[in-house]
Amino acid sequence: MSEDDKIDFRALDPSTDAVTWSLRVAEVAERGRARARRRSVPRQLRAWARPTLVLAAALAAAVWAGAFLAGPRDADATEPAYVVAQWAANEARPSPRQILEVLGDDDGVR
Repeated sequence: MSEDDKIDFRALDPSTDAVTWSLRVAEVAERGRARARRRSVPRQLRAWARPTLVLAAALAAAVWAGAFLAGPRDADATEPAYVVAQWAANEARPSPRQILEVLGDDDGVR
Protein backbone atom coordinates (compact mmCIF):
# COMPACT_ATOMS: atom_id res chain seq x y z
CA MET A 1 0.00 0.00 0.00
CA SER A 2 1.49 3.30 -0.98
CA GLU A 3 1.06 6.57 0.86
CA ASP A 4 -1.17 7.88 -1.93
CA ASP A 5 -3.80 5.18 -1.35
CA LYS A 6 -6.46 6.52 0.95
CA ILE A 7 -8.45 4.41 3.39
CA ASP A 8 -12.22 4.77 3.29
CA PHE A 9 -13.44 5.23 6.87
CA ARG A 10 -17.03 6.05 5.95
CA ALA A 11 -18.21 2.63 7.16
CA LEU A 12 -17.10 3.59 10.68
CA ASP A 13 -18.81 6.98 10.67
CA PRO A 14 -21.79 6.92 13.09
CA SER A 15 -23.44 9.93 11.47
CA THR A 16 -24.39 7.93 8.37
CA ASP A 17 -26.91 5.78 10.28
CA ALA A 18 -27.66 7.24 13.73
CA VAL A 19 -30.36 4.66 14.58
CA THR A 20 -28.09 1.68 13.97
CA TRP A 21 -25.30 3.38 15.87
CA SER A 22 -27.55 4.05 18.88
CA LEU A 23 -28.71 0.42 18.89
CA ARG A 24 -25.11 -0.82 18.82
CA VAL A 25 -24.13 1.45 21.70
CA ALA A 26 -27.15 0.31 23.72
CA GLU A 27 -26.33 -3.35 23.00
CA VAL A 28 -22.72 -2.96 24.11
CA ALA A 29 -23.81 -1.14 27.27
CA GLU A 30 -26.34 -3.85 28.09
CA ARG A 31 -23.73 -6.60 27.63
CA GLY A 32 -21.46 -4.71 30.02
CA ARG A 33 -24.20 -4.41 32.62
CA ALA A 34 -25.07 -8.11 32.24
CA ARG A 35 -21.42 -9.10 32.70
CA ALA A 36 -21.19 -6.91 35.82
CA ARG A 37 -24.29 -8.60 37.25
CA ARG A 38 -22.83 -12.04 36.60
CA ARG A 39 -19.52 -11.12 38.27
CA SER A 40 -20.65 -10.13 41.75
CA VAL A 41 -18.02 -10.11 44.50
CA PRO A 42 -19.09 -13.40 46.15
CA ARG A 43 -19.31 -15.13 42.78
CA GLN A 44 -15.88 -13.82 41.79
CA LEU A 45 -14.40 -14.99 45.11
CA ARG A 46 -15.88 -18.47 44.58
CA ALA A 47 -14.47 -18.55 41.05
CA TRP A 48 -10.94 -17.75 42.30
CA ALA A 49 -11.04 -19.96 45.40
CA ARG A 50 -9.88 -23.21 43.81
CA PRO A 51 -7.02 -21.74 41.71
CA THR A 52 -5.82 -19.79 44.75
CA LEU A 53 -5.82 -22.88 46.96
CA VAL A 54 -3.99 -24.90 44.30
CA LEU A 55 -1.35 -22.19 43.97
CA ALA A 56 -0.93 -21.97 47.77
CA ALA A 57 -0.59 -25.75 48.04
CA ALA A 58 1.98 -25.86 45.24
CA LEU A 59 3.97 -23.07 46.85
CA ALA A 60 3.87 -24.81 50.25
CA ALA A 61 4.99 -28.09 48.66
CA ALA A 62 7.87 -26.36 46.87
CA VAL A 63 9.06 -24.68 50.07
CA TRP A 64 8.71 -27.93 52.03
CA ALA A 65 10.62 -29.88 49.37
CA GLY A 66 13.38 -27.28 49.33
CA ALA A 67 13.73 -27.44 53.11
CA PHE A 68 13.67 -31.24 53.05
CA LEU A 69 16.34 -31.49 50.34
CA ALA A 70 18.55 -28.93 52.09
CA GLY A 71 18.74 -31.21 55.13
CA PRO A 72 19.14 -30.23 58.75
CA ARG A 73 20.93 -26.98 59.40
CA ASP A 74 23.74 -26.96 61.92
CA ALA A 75 24.32 -23.92 64.05
CA ASP A 76 27.15 -21.81 62.74
CA ALA A 77 29.85 -21.21 65.33
CA THR A 78 29.99 -17.54 64.37
CA GLU A 79 26.31 -16.79 64.92
CA PRO A 80 25.80 -14.43 67.85
CA ALA A 81 23.23 -16.67 69.55
CA TYR A 82 25.60 -19.65 69.38
CA VAL A 83 28.52 -17.65 70.78
CA VAL A 84 26.45 -16.21 73.64
CA ALA A 85 25.11 -19.70 74.42
CA GLN A 86 28.69 -21.00 74.57
CA TRP A 87 29.63 -18.19 76.96
CA ALA A 88 26.67 -19.06 79.18
CA ALA A 89 27.36 -22.81 79.10
CA ASN A 90 31.02 -22.33 80.00
CA GLU A 91 30.33 -19.52 82.49
CA ALA A 92 32.71 -17.35 80.51
CA ARG A 93 33.15 -13.65 81.20
CA PRO A 94 33.86 -12.07 77.82
CA SER A 95 35.46 -8.68 77.61
CA PRO A 96 33.41 -5.71 76.40
CA ARG A 97 35.43 -5.81 73.18
CA GLN A 98 34.43 -9.45 72.54
CA ILE A 99 30.78 -8.66 73.26
CA LEU A 100 30.81 -5.78 70.77
CA GLU A 101 32.56 -7.95 68.16
CA VAL A 102 29.90 -10.62 68.45
CA LEU A 103 26.76 -8.57 69.03
CA GLY A 104 27.73 -5.35 67.26
CA ASP A 105 27.74 -1.77 68.45
CA ASP A 106 24.88 0.72 68.79
CA ASP A 107 24.84 1.34 65.03
CA GLY A 108 24.15 -2.31 64.28
CA VAL A 109 27.64 -2.80 62.84
CA ARG A 110 29.25 -6.15 63.49
